[in-house]
Amino acid sequence: MITTHRQNIWRYKRHDALSSLQLRNYIRVLLATFLSASVYFTVKSKISAESLARYGAPAVDILIEALGHPEMGIRIQAIEALSKIKEKRVTFVFLEMLDDPEREVKKSVIEFLGTRRDSRTFPALQEIAATRTDRELHFLAKQAVESLTKADRRA
Repeated sequence: MITTHRQNIWRYKRHDALSSLQLRNYIRVLLATFLSASVYFTVKSKISAESLARYGAPAVDILIEALGHPEMGIRIQAIEALSKIKEKRVTFVFLEMLDDPEREVKKSVIEFLGTRRDSRTFPALQEIAATRTDRELHFLAKQAVESLTKADRRA
């Protein structure tokens, strides 16, 4: 059976509607959808990740589990979803993700850490900003440190 792109988009938008119903068992279905690969990988994983983020704390463990997925795109979507959930342990997990082998994942983590006012993020970002082996990561970390410094001055 061949489905059209429009039918697939509609099917995946249902995730959003079901997410608002707060069905606990649906979290596992979202995870399966999020982690599965298909032709519509980016649309499906993005919508599923956004739906998981709306669950908040109950979805944190599942999204943290997705950070170990071998596919870089899945890890980045999990980072974006986790960045929307206000939970202290997320920052600790992201600090560990700075050791990810993919630089795109590191970039996403650095951008997130630049928005988190947590005493643990500042030293890690300063360390990356001090090294110039990867200029883009150096620049992102430097910007993150500056934004955290400005936020501390305002507070």
